[in-house]
Amino acid sequence: MNILYLDIRFSFMSFGTSGKFNGGNNYTKKIIDLLMNNVKPDWELVLVVNEVIYQNLNEKLCSAFKFLIVNSLRDVKVKDCQEVLFIPHVNDSKGYLRELKDFKMSHNSCKIYLTIHDRRHSDVFFDKYAGVFKKGIKRFPVIFFIGKYIKSKSTDSVIKRFIALADKVFTVSNFSLQALSDIKSLKNINFYLPVYQPNKSNKVSIIAENDIKKQKYILFVSAGRSEKNFIRALLAFQQYVNQHNDETIKMVITGISQNQINNLVNKKIVRDSFIKKSLIIFDYVEQEQLIDLYRNCYCLLFTSFSEGFGLPVAEAILFGKPIVASWRTAIPEVAGSVGIYVNPFSISSIKDGIEKVMNKSKYKFIIDLLHIKKEILQNQIKLDDDLLLNDIFEV
Repeated sequence: MNILYLDIRFSFMSFGTSGKFNGGNNYTKKIIDLLMNNVKPDWELVLVVNEVIYQNLNEKLCSAFKFLIVNSLRDVKVKDCQEVLFIPHVNDSKGYLRELKDFKMSHNSCKIYLTIHDRRHSDVFFDKYAGVFKKGIKRFPVIFFIGKYIKSKSTDSVIKRFIALADKVFTVSNFSLQALSDIKSLKNINFYLPVYQPNKSNKVSIIAENDIKKQKYILFVSAGRSEKNFIRALLAFQQYVNQHNDETIKMVITGISQNQINNLVNKKIVRDSFIKKSLIIFDYVEQEQLIDLYRNCYCLLFTSFSEGFGLPVAEAILFGKPIVASWRTAIPEVAGSVGIYVNPFSISSIKDGIEKVMNKSKYKFIIDLLHIKKEILQNQIKLDDDLLLNDIFEV
């Protein structure tokens, strides 16, 4: 019997709000579902977890996998058979690097596969609004930028050493592939779509709870993370509403705390009256609730500076919703020709994108194209799922 160890300790290490707003977490969920439903008869699946994660796993998962509760990889004792350690979400810390290095030395016959989602840490630029959410200040001091640059160099060095230990390295987009391809020790790399598509549940609808089903709204997800560039999107939306005197359109926002909203008001980024009149705000929403928001939205606004993949773009396409999106990093390769692209650094460009999607004839044209794009994307997901499974079990 062959054994596949799946180390998910760092995919779900945080069960709070910030830990759930993570594309790597969704990718890991997708991998777990994929393996649970497609395991080969001569393979045994073992989830490597810590005690906290084990207590939070659902019953369905517990019945499908064996578990190994550990404090570190040093507690994993490989048996005398064909084995693979797959890390779907690498924790780019030096401590985990030491764990993996020790594991490799002690279990030289065990194959190590890992997914590097991106190298966004190396995409360092100065954003004057970044301090509003992170530090509650209006301007982002240069010292923070310098600190971020130094940290990016350290992280890059760690990632290169992770890759040197791996037998196979997966990534999630062509953009990420190219960002990784300058690492000379790269052994094997493939492109997969990490699209997590949960089944519809019986949970209470977040739409019904908040009486917004009949509202016409733009959806903005994970707004509390600075790289999502929510502040410029908000200012562009405010400009659109004011210039067109359009109070029929709302913006629904997820992933933002009340403290962050307070910072926007206190630093006079936007008036409290506009927030109360035009925004509908949620902190963390469950995946099934997010489905409701996608299903009923007018379009997705996604002005992110940097994405290894851009999961919300793929999700919007699967729900047939137009996308006003940043032209940077991996986003255009996901949305393709159906996206309305904007310069994420330009408030006026984002406003122009909103104006375009509000045009009825333009909107109808994109909706028609999305029926085709959705089918293409679904076929691509199925193809990449099959390729990933083949690579995981082909040792």
